Amino acid sequence: MTGIKSDFRNSNSYFVGVTVDHEILTLHEVDKEATVKLISTIPVVCKKRSDCEVGVQLSSNCEKLMVDKCALAIKPSDWNPSRGQAEVPIKMTLQEDNMVKNNQDCFIKMTPLPSGVGSEWTGATIPAVKLHTVDNVKPGLCSATGDPHITTFDDTRYA
Repeated sequence: MTGIKSDFRNSNSYFVGVTVDHEILTLHEVDKEATVKLISTIPVVCKKRSDCEVGVQLSSNCEKLMVDKCALAIKPSDWNPSRGQAEVPIKMTLQEDNMVKNNQDCFIKMTPLPSGVGSEWTGATIPAVKLHTVDNVKPGLCSATGDPHITTFDDTRYA
């Protein structure tokens, strides 16, 4: 018996995995903070216990980067069924060091560490975030040539 053939149709594409909302981010030394969202379209489903999670290890080569948490976790309670995803924010700032340096490109690497969840998390990867740091300190010269002839780094003169 021959089946009835229909027209070929493509289904809508759907990304399955973990990503970030900004893979490249510029952060100025004087900015208050920036936020990168970790977005998972894989739900966290506990296999046997009720306290499972996917921990996320953060590592970075950014000298002045400060994040609001030492460790992140994607939990079942983070899942938003109407959006079909979980979002976990990562808030970050740059430490102001008042030193004149060149702008720097560095990376924030995130490694998922599943605990008590199904095999759907095996081999999951998260893209690194490239962070372009901008140094806002302007170079200046402070000098004193005799008493009381002083010029400060912001070019204020005292005589």
